[in-house]
Amino acid sequence: MAVLAASLAVATLLAYKLLLVSGYAGLDDTLLRERQRFERSIDSIVERVDARGRSRGRTLEVAVREYLRLAPPTETYLTAVRLGDRVYTANQGPTELRPLRSAGDIPFGPPGRLQTISSPAGDLRSLSANVALGGEDIAVFEVLGPVERIHSRTLRALQGLALAALISLAIGGAVLFLALRRTLTPLRDLAATARVTELASLGSRVPEPRTGDEVGSLAREFNTMLARLERAAESQREFMATVSHELRTPITIARGHIETLETIGLHDPGSVSETAAVVREELMRMGRLVEDLMALARSETEGFIRPARLELPAFLAELELRLTGLAVEGVRVGEAPDVAIAADGERLAQALLNLVVNADVHTPPGTSVMVTSRMQDGWAVFAVLDDGPGMDDVIRRDAFSAFVTGGDGAAGGSTGLGLAVVRAVAEGHGGDVALESGTAGTAVTLRIPAQGAGTALTPAATALQRGLNA
Repeated sequence: MAVLAASLAVATLLAYKLLLVSGYAGLDDTLLRERQRFERSIDSIVERVDARGRSRGRTLEVAVREYLRLAPPTETYLTAVRLGDRVYTANQGPTELRPLRSAGDIPFGPPGRLQTISSPAGDLRSLSANVALGGEDIAVFEVLGPVERIHSRTLRALQGLALAALISLAIGGAVLFLALRRTLTPLRDLAATARVTELASLGSRVPEPRTGDEVGSLAREFNTMLARLERAAESQREFMATVSHELRTPITIARGHIETLETIGLHDPGSVSETAAVVREELMRMGRLVEDLMALARSETEGFIRPARLELPAFLAELELRLTGLAVEGVRVGEAPDVAIAADGERLAQALLNLVVNADVHTPPGTSVMVTSRMQDGWAVFAVLDDGPGMDDVIRRDAFSAFVTGGDGAAGGSTGLGLAVVRAVAEGHGGDVALESGTAGTAVTLRIPAQGAGTALTPAATALQRGLNA
């Protein structure tokens, strides 16, 4: 409304100024035409009067009188000629100038240009010119027009413009108010929904208008956001419930065995050793679960993957040492290509260790597990293969989701997060992971872009790797 009012005010003032300028221009044109008519007419009159042999002054006086007598009456301007000490004026003229004409107090401005001069009758627009006869200036011609009429006429027009602007402002304001009220209704609904929406209750929705404007788009996007938040909250609740269940089981088992240990005391070394082994195993399971949970939580952050130069022979040699500490049997690590790549060695090792632990947990005793690596078309490809009985189709479909475990794996210490962490690590590197399983065994392949790959290792590094393998 303020912008609309300011715009109308500026438009009204501009129109007033234009009308005022137009009024002055019209008066100036009239004065110029009158001077031109005087110049054309006075010469012919002087020639006719001069034929009688009068003096120049007398000739011009007679010519001026005759011109003023023949001048048409008008209320726009007054024509005057000053000849010596006398001033001759037309019989008719603007009403405002009649007192000046009667008193013989006609003001004359400098000859040659249009100008505004002051007088007892108010401001006047004046155009003066010298009148020459025989090459000598002996009189001054002037035509005067009052400007008060222009101002009065323009002021009346301004009043009409102001009234029209006020009416337009009132109508425009009413239309604007109704339009905004109707348009912003979805925003008020959105604000009301946002006030009552809480994390525990995300089922509220905003009424979506049928319009295709920005407000309607905002309402639809807000409802879409609420739906996403509702799904995320539900997923979070399920995730926390599953985490609580997964942590509660090993904690309960460890607590029970500790209570048993307190009961039997230290008199039965065999029972103490067995109980300590169970507690240690459950604590390791909890440690793996917490580590995997932290990896999944950090996978959404920017610093989850920190690439650095990674020499594949040394990396796989260290991985083999870490597998020894996990007490898994039947695992072999193949030879690595003699290259270095840019990757996060800690995250990559975590993914491969998870794959080995999964293969060990989900396969029967005596199953062999193989870890291989190779370079292929600009990718570093790592694979963990086993010759076990394969995975069930139902489990294989959701294998990379969190907390998906097989029956044997759940009982054997699997957290159900291993493959989810593997996928997070692969995607964090900009790669992917694939799973193939059948009666001949299971193969999980992890590919990452080999940024900085192709850098061959020095002979010394290669010899060191072979020594570590030996």
